[in-house]
Amino acid sequence: AELYCEREKDGEKGFPYLLKASEGGHFVAQKRLWVFYALGHGCTRNPTEAKKWYQRASLTKTERNTQELFTEFIEGGK
Repeated sequence: AELYCEREKDGEKGFPYLLKASEGGHFVAQKRLWVFYALGHGCTRNPTEAKKWYQRASLTKTERNTQELFTEFIEGGK
């Protein structure tokens, strides 16, 4: 997923791998996946799925990490 999403800048190719890793409980994949769904990057924009994956990421890590993630998203303009 990282190869396609970060190095190749191809969200459509990376999305299925990101989803698979997220379903397996990988926090970094989960925090990226909710942003993909929120923005429609590599997939159809889906606020419901974005919220679901945001919540799963918050359960995977501590509340503090989730707060930092949200702040990074808002302030970083990602």
